[in-house]
Amino acid sequence: MWKLSKPRQRVGNTIPAAVLAALLAVVLLGTVSAPATAYRNELKSAKSYIKIGAYAQAVEQLQAALKDPALKGRKRQQAEADLKNARGTLAAEQFALGQKLEQRGEQLGALNAYRKASQYAPDNSQYTARFVSLDKQFSGARQQSTDILASTRQNLDWDNGLSALTALNAQGNVPEVRFALDQLKQDATQYYSGESDTALRQGHYQSALDYMVRAARFSESREVQNKKLARHHLLLSKRAWDERRYNSAYEDIQKGLSFEPENTELIAYNKRLKRQWLGVLYNEALQASSSGNLELARDKFTQISRFEPGYLDVTEQLGQLKQTLVSGYYQQAEDLMRGAAGESAGLALAYYMVAAEQQSGLYPDVYDKIATAKKRLRADMEFRISLKVKNSSGEPGASGIVRDNILSSLKGSSLKNLQVLEREALDDILQEQGLGQAFFDEATAVQVKKIKGIQSGIYVDVVKFTVAENGRDRPSFGSARYKSGTRFVPNPRYSQLQQEVANAQQRVLQTQQDSNRAQAEQNRLLGASQANSNDRSAAIASLGSILSSAGASSSHRAAQKELDRVQYQMAGEQPQLEEDVYSDFRYKIYDLELAGEVMLSYKIVDFTTSEISQSRAANARDVVTDRWVPGDPGKGVRSDPVELPSHDVFKKRLLDSAMESLITGLEQELGGGAASFRRKARLAAENGDREQAIENFIRYLYGGADLSGEQARAASDYLYEELGIQLLRRKR
Repeated sequence: MWKLSKPRQRVGNTIPAAVLAALLAVVLLGTVSAPATAYRNELKSAKSYIKIGAYAQAVEQLQAALKDPALKGRKRQQAEADLKNARGTLAAEQFALGQKLEQRGEQLGALNAYRKASQYAPDNSQYTARFVSLDKQFSGARQQSTDILASTRQNLDWDNGLSALTALNAQGNVPEVRFALDQLKQDATQYYSGESDTALRQGHYQSALDYMVRAARFSESREVQNKKLARHHLLLSKRAWDERRYNSAYEDIQKGLSFEPENTELIAYNKRLKRQWLGVLYNEALQASSSGNLELARDKFTQISRFEPGYLDVTEQLGQLKQTLVSGYYQQAEDLMRGAAGESAGLALAYYMVAAEQQSGLYPDVYDKIATAKKRLRADMEFRISLKVKNSSGEPGASGIVRDNILSSLKGSSLKNLQVLEREALDDILQEQGLGQAFFDEATAVQVKKIKGIQSGIYVDVVKFTVAENGRDRPSFGSARYKSGTRFVPNPRYSQLQQEVANAQQRVLQTQQDSNRAQAEQNRLLGASQANSNDRSAAIASLGSILSSAGASSSHRAAQKELDRVQYQMAGEQPQLEEDVYSDFRYKIYDLELAGEVMLSYKIVDFTTSEISQSRAANARDVVTDRWVPGDPGKGVRSDPVELPSHDVFKKRLLDSAMESLITGLEQELGGGAASFRRKARLAAENGDREQAIENFIRYLYGGADLSGEQARAASDYLYEELGIQLLRRKR
């Protein structure tokens, strides 16, 4: 029997100490649990790995779990069964992988897979047998490769050794076989390369090349390839020297040195060849000088001075020859300029340039002579034409515009020596020849043969010169919405918050009632607990009522807090909102088009032969479009202004395009002069006519050639080689 003590005055919801002690004991008894064992995490992880097919990780986890002695009974038996199944699955996977690799010829990978399969399932005779069988094959291949390599090194039978190891390597991808094959290739390369060096020192150039060709069979290295190429060019140089092709011999040994610049044998050969060649050149130069062929002697001495400037008395000999030649060139130029015609003005100009280049101090007037020769050359090369433009289009003044454009464009064209005769000059020529203006009419011009002072006439007809604009009278329409005003409408958020406030107030009332009921129940149970202090169930019920009352009070406070929150939000929200009012704006869209065409028809009459070329056309046609929108930015439509070019600008663009085509056609028709000079020069050079070659190369370079092109460079190089004059800057 419990003894009732004197009742104590309670303050608030204070729980007697006895009741609290009993409650704590019940709670503690219910929460005691057995300590976790160490193997459970491994078993759990193993199950997860098995589920996803990661058997290797599952095996590791199961093995770790089975090491724990706490794992006993049925759980241990299950873990052992799971481990056996996982290892069996891994063994089957590795064996299947080995079979697949073996079929692909990857024997080493297959051997490793079979080894793992036999380790995972040591009782499986099939796995073990396959591993042992393949391992024996590897052992046999290793021994064979060792024997083949040793035999090859002893007998120097590199080709047969290479074939044997290559065949053995094809049977199975054994690392030792590959190593032996690489070692054999390296040894063979060193052997043949050494034999090549020996043959080179002995002067056996063909054998030196043959050995390097064999070495290249065993190695694709850049060093081996360079040695082979170096010996190839050395052999070519020796053959060229024996055939007295000295230039080729020198060029080939230079190529050989470019592949093997540090080779002492090639360096020595190059020195011997150069020394002997200079001697040959020197003797040939003396013979040419003695026989009066001063140009050839100069060329030979010049060639020697380029290779070795201080060789014997070459500098002195060359100076005397140049002075003698320059004197002769200057005199020849004087004789050519005294002639009445200008057919040799180019040759005279070249000879004057030689004098200025090499001995200008002896001829103080040489630059004046050069200017005079250039003037005569230009006069002789001048191509004089007449120009007539007719307007068949509806554009007023088109003929004058086109004529001015033709004259302006011809000045910047490749027709350097073209002169368009003005009306006064034409009248003088016609009067001198006793001809009337009908000469310049196409219908009668062909009746007149060669006219002194004019070579050709250009007849141009302006067929079309039109520009038209369309689209301003056929607009389409677009529509856009724009803000035309505002209005007030109910605020949906405010209405929503009103409803939320009402709901929150209802929750506050409900939770207040729940809290009052819980407090009353708590007071009742606490009184019963004190009256029966030995009754454990009454104490537990009293504790439950306390917790229930506390929960009801907490819910009431939360409901009140929620009510305060939504009331605060509603206070900050407007009952009505101002919204925009939109209207439609209809606007015009103009799709403008500016189209134009210029068509020029032209013919060329050759007054020296009375031939008329076929009529050709130079066309230019274009269409430009634009979108014009006279919009209203205030209504949300951006104005798109007219960006078409003006009619005058558009006409100018079309005319420029047509003019480019016309000038290109005239250059092709009239500009054959420069190209013809080059053809004549090359033909003369091939036939050994040095003077005609020089004359026409000069005319080609001064007659409108493309001085940046390779053809002009070749012409300049010819003049430099023959005379030592440099008209174009030489490439570095």
